[in-house]
Amino acid sequence: MKDKFLTLCLLMSVFFRAEALVLANGEWPPFLSQQLPEYGFASHIVTESFKRVGINVEYEFVPWKRAETKVKHGQIDGSLVWSKQPEREEFAYFSEPVLQLNEVLFTLKKRPLEWQEIEDLNGLDLGLALGSTPGVFKQAIKEGKVSLIRTKDIESSFKMLLRGRIDACPVIDSVGHYLLRTKFSKMDREKIISSVKSSDVVYYRLMLTKADVNNARLIAKFNQGLKMLKDTGRYAELEKDFYLGVYD
Repeated sequence: MKDKFLTLCLLMSVFFRAEALVLANGEWPPFLSQQLPEYGFASHIVTESFKRVGINVEYEFVPWKRAETKVKHGQIDGSLVWSKQPEREEFAYFSEPVLQLNEVLFTLKKRPLEWQEIEDLNGLDLGLALGSTPGVFKQAIKEGKVSLIRTKDIESSFKMLLRGRIDACPVIDSVGHYLLRTKFSKMDREKIISSVKSSDVVYYRLMLTKADVNNARLIAKFNQGLKMLKDTGRYAELEKDFYLGVYD
């Protein structure tokens, strides 16, 4: 009888144990960073969304290219946060948007860009960090109308911009200003401006590897948790904290 009771307890503990995922994360402050509170605003959103549906999350911080490769080959459960692209949909399930952000062009104040259409940028060199997608500039780059120069990260893009080696860099508005505020001197910050016009509106999502078919269910559960976060007003609270600099 005692053995049966112990077996029942063991089975119940397994049944009620929270599921756990390991997600590849990276450096993209103030949204994602190993050095920031809650690992950044986007990490906090993902953690709390999963928590509401009984799933625990651990983060493994790796370079962005490696994160994408690990998801592609099923070497990790998933990664955050990514734009949904056809080539990525071949190996990953994508959630509903975690972030909706405006991308703008950062340029030198002494060489401002006045543009309305992509064609207005013909002949320019754009700096884009590894792991980022060209987005609305993809076709112009493919046709050779705009040159793409890959950089190690956004900070490197800004340094190249200051040295005059590129003409502009498309960067999420809040990310660009955060980096300028925290990584550059006042003198250098004053040399760089961002365009009033948004070059794109980008939706960033959680992606889970298709190597595990169970992840289709887990993406649905995450979407449920994210909706709960928004419906209860918790997402708005965290967003307010973000604009107050809590994640800086």
